[in-house]
Amino acid sequence: MKKSIQKFSVLLLALLLIVGMIPASVMAASTPTASYCTHVQNVGWQDYKSNGVMSGTEGKSYRLEGIKIKLDTQGYDLGVSYQTHIENIGWEADTSRGWKANDVMSGTEGLSYRLEGIQIKLTGADASKFDIYYQVHAQNIGWMGWAKNGESAGTAGFSYRLEGIKIVIVPAGSAAPGSTEKPFVKNTPTYGKLKVSYIDVGQADSILIQQGDHAMLIDAGNNDDANTVKNYISNQGVSVLDYVICTHPHEDHIGAMDYIVNSFNIGKIYLPEAMATTQTFQDLLTAVANKGMQFNSPVAGSSFMLGDATCTILGPIEGNWNQEDLNTSSIVLKVDYNNNSFMFTGDAEAVNEAAMINSGRDMNVDVLKVGHHGSTSSTTQAFLDATSPSYAIISVGVGNTYGHPAASTITRLQNNGEKIFRTDQNGTIVATSDGTNISFNVNPTNPVPVTPTPTPTPTPTPTPETPMDYTVYKTTSGTKYHRDGCSYLSKSKIAIMKSAAIAQGLGPCSKCNP
Repeated sequence: MKKSIQKFSVLLLALLLIVGMIPASVMAASTPTASYCTHVQNVGWQDYKSNGVMSGTEGKSYRLEGIKIKLDTQGYDLGVSYQTHIENIGWEADTSRGWKANDVMSGTEGLSYRLEGIQIKLTGADASKFDIYYQVHAQNIGWMGWAKNGESAGTAGFSYRLEGIKIVIVPAGSAAPGSTEKPFVKNTPTYGKLKVSYIDVGQADSILIQQGDHAMLIDAGNNDDANTVKNYISNQGVSVLDYVICTHPHEDHIGAMDYIVNSFNIGKIYLPEAMATTQTFQDLLTAVANKGMQFNSPVAGSSFMLGDATCTILGPIEGNWNQEDLNTSSIVLKVDYNNNSFMFTGDAEAVNEAAMINSGRDMNVDVLKVGHHGSTSSTTQAFLDATSPSYAIISVGVGNTYGHPAASTITRLQNNGEKIFRTDQNGTIVATSDGTNISFNVNPTNPVPVTPTPTPTPTPTPTPETPMDYTVYKTTSGTKYHRDGCSYLSKSKIAIMKSAAIAQGLGPCSKCNP
């Protein structure tokens, strides 16, 4: 008996030694489990589901807006990463949002943006031991095939919402939970025409973009241009504007926008966060509110579709604009149509151009709408090098008092080999793209800079200042100095001599030109 006990003890000790040599991951009790919950339209966050049970809805047409995924690792060295394709944003990894992991939300809350696609992958030392499968229920399609290990599931180019999802983890190489046929469907368009009309609104901007039955308006000229812009849009057979872009709150860009809002059905309207105190700006706010709409704020890197054209917001980049200089808040939009691309810059200035270059996003275009009517404030050589356009469009008024376009801007464009078009010489300019080639309704101009119309010199009011120096005004945090009465000047104005303002590094306001 004593020998039997000793023998058993030896066997038990040997077994314990063997067990101690086995890695924890090998000793795991069972296959890891993924738990997942979704944020559903009109419902909110649902409870967690697992083992291939659906999260979401069927038959209600409710969109998925967000998702969280976590693992019960069963002792394995595992994690989970995932990203979604979000309406108006695109794939998160293509923006500053990036991949999400381990129960962090992917998607949005409170924006009513649909999820259109998803990618999920396992991470960690034991990731190769398992496959993670996922299947989505897509609008107008139903349940699609199972995707796995970072593949795309859902759709692209259709604007279809995801309505449900199932996720399951299996040992690597195991059979899929179901059919893997077509887990992801991409709309490959048959390209028709993209038409871009740079409407002649004098010393202002207004651009109509049409693709198939879809249309977008960028800016609406001055207040006096209301009928010009409205009639041009109507004469193109457009009754619905899918998107309206108010690049920034200056009168020469949003002057007639309240009239446009009141005249057409509009899908979405974008406006930067910058504010103005003008009646023109207030009229726009009132028109949008009376229509029961809300403004969408631009997010650099986000995108949306206009028919078969992809529209990407490049600016303003957060933290790169100044309330005291509303030009710096300009929305900059790039429109890609198969192999052709266009850029619309509003009045973006050199500081914005540099930030967009530094963002690392694709800046190369065929057609550039030159910033700020060809002013010296924009269109730096570095920006031309980054965008490398073949054609340059300048929206400018005949005999304007600003001297736009600047001779230096024209020289840079000429030296770069761009063909230049100008609304003061060409009238309304229409560019048409078939996705490969671009044609224009007019020929390029002979690039002669505008000579400013002389303005009468006002009789000076006697002041104690010397003729070479006079009083201007600034704000506490502003970077510009202004004339008294300038619309950009806040109530908390501070009087300062012009020479002192220049010595402090302040620049002249582009509006009042002190």
